[in-house]
Formats: sequence, structure tokens, C-alpha cells
Amino acid sequence: MSARYELCIPVFRSHAAPRDFAFRIDLQLGGGALELKGQKAADVVHADSFVVRETEPIFTTIDGEVVMMSVRSQAYYGLGSVGSEVWNAIATPSRVDEVCARLVTEFEVDPLTCEREVLDFLNDLVKRGLARVVAGDS
Repeated sequence: MSARYELCIPVFRSHAAPRDFAFRIDLQLGGGALELKGQKAADVVHADSFVVRETEPIFTTIDGEVVMMSVRSQAYYGLGSVGSEVWNAIATPSRVDEVCARLVTEFEVDPLTCEREVLDFLNDLVKRGLARVVAGDS
């Protein structure tokens, strides 16, 4: 059985190429349901959190957008242009407010909207086991 779920965070328009920030998920469900575990308090992402992507999902970039597959969760993910920018920014531990500051200069978005939507996106990545909150230097 195949199900398609889409979490769209409608926001940013790139100065170069207008596209929505989207997070698409295709799930292949076998004999049981895929369960997403709740986040621990330490795993909740805040503006001053440091976040890094997990190494487990296999990913590549196609036409400037990241596509990845998680064998562990049996899911395929496709990130829009802004989601791909965030994914690339968290290749190494990155502070969320600094990632947002870079996005505000690149996309037509106000800082508060950017922060809110990036926090939602990163919290979703953490919940799905695709990223984690780490200790970092302020």
C-alpha cells in the first residue's frame, strides 16, 4: 500500500527562482503502520538551538532540490528549494537563528515568518529522525 503525504510550508520566494518551501513524503507501508515518535523536550528546536542532519538518509540533489530516502523509516522525502537550503545549511551543526539570517537575505521573507517556518520544518525533521539537536558553542 502506498500513501502520499505532503507537508507544505508556504513561504519564501527566491529572488532567482520562485518556488515554495515544501516537504513531501511518500510512504510505503507494509504489514504495519509507520509510527512517528514524539519529541523529547531536549529535542525541541528553538532559535538558539544547534541542529545537524542525521547521516542515515541517503540523499542527492536534483535540479537544486534535495531528494532523500530513509531506509529506517521506509520513506522517501523531497525538499523544495528553501527546504534544500536548510538541509544543506545543517550539514554541520548550525544555529537556527543564523540559518534564518542567511535565508532572509536570499529570499523574500520577513525575519519572524522565516524563523517560525524554519523552526516548524526543523522540528519536523527532528521528529522524523532526519536531524537532531546538538550542543554547540554560542
